Amino acid sequence: MGSEHSKSSRERPSTAADYVEKARLALQRTHNDWSEVYSCTLSEWARGHSDVFGFDRKIDYCVPFQSGILTDMNTFNMQAYCTKGYQFRIESISNKLRMKEESYHLPPVVPRRSSRYTCPLLVPAVTVAGCGRDIALLQVVHKKTKELHFIPLHMASRRALSVLKDIYLSEACMHEAYISPDENFYLLRPNFYWAFSRCADPFTSFAVTKDIKLVSVYSGEVLQTIEDTAPLWHSIAFDPSSGHSKIAIGNTENGVSLWSVAEKRWVAKSTSSPTGVSHHLAYSPNAAVLASLGVRAPRRHLVQPIHVVLYSGVDLTVLHIVQAAIGATSHQHAALLPLFSSVGDYVALLGPALTVSVLKLPKDVSLKHLCRLAVRKFVREEEICKLRLPNALKLFLLFLPVAP
Repeated sequence: MGSEHSKSSRERPSTAADYVEKARLALQRTHNDWSEVYSCTLSEWARGHSDVFGFDRKIDYCVPFQSGILTDMNTFNMQAYCTKGYQFRIESISNKLRMKEESYHLPPVVPRRSSRYTCPLLVPAVTVAGCGRDIALLQVVHKKTKELHFIPLHMASRRALSVLKDIYLSEACMHEAYISPDENFYLLRPNFYWAFSRCADPFTSFAVTKDIKLVSVYSGEVLQTIEDTAPLWHSIAFDPSSGHSKIAIGNTENGVSLWSVAEKRWVAKSTSSPTGVSHHLAYSPNAAVLASLGVRAPRRHLVQPIHVVLYSGVDLTVLHIVQAAIGATSHQHAALLPLFSSVGDYVALLGPALTVSVLKLPKDVSLKHLCRLAVRKFVREEEICKLRLPNALKLFLLFLPVAP
């Protein structure tokens, strides 16, 4: 009888809690720099394994249910690769936004069930083109006047901060935006992953250019235009330690280069250029490491990753290269990874058949960073703002730029 009980206990299927416990055990082991710490499926990663290693729990990893593709009424026309996996309830946004001196009326947003895995055939009346910590950028299409309006929205107060107006000729193109770490500026350009999935020549069909506009969040003024000379298009990311003054740009002649907004010139260039196209760039929270997902020439709906190149965030020297022969995957999934943990000690990479691998990064041993880690170990990120500390110290604990 006892043997039958022990046999049944051995055959008991593993639960989700058991697998999360395996992740915790892997975290407690000693690992070398750049070594793989843990791997799991994307669905397991989304169900709690990411929390163990300190990754943002609010990201939606677009995991299909076994019963079929999951749809969600509250995620109308969501673009995972524009908003980095964060979901927005567009239907809940009031049709009248508050501005400084007047109200702004949005076109009606029609609630409908739509897949998180596909982008709309036509550009919707209102969509989220990008998001930051407290600000989301809305793209609004006015079909009667053939105008595109780009509105930085303060998410907590629902207040529109400015309006940048543009026109379109035949058909509107979906855009994407990158909010600066200090949330004073944003980079704006057409979303070519969406455009190329709709036609062979988006530059002619949508009458758009590849150039990148630097726009003020609070005035809506275009302050600078960065010319895009890449064969396809540039991948871009703000340096999180600079506020808004430095921008990493991929697919340049040297591979990845660093652009100074104040000086309007390149201030650093990578010395080696691995093969492939840079799909997108991602910085670690402390800007010590810059990751570039290298892919073969993107197809209409799919992309084939070939490697992840990890550069020094200071001088763009190559620190490490991880080969990623994982087959074709969607742009949405490719855009979510590589992803850094909230304190920058791990990086998550996409593996074959929608699996996730976690790599250990070299540790910053400066006294300031070690003190920051000690505080972050016991205080949750959302609780830091409530601490009775100077504002500059709170920003430092949150890996946010401190104004000079």
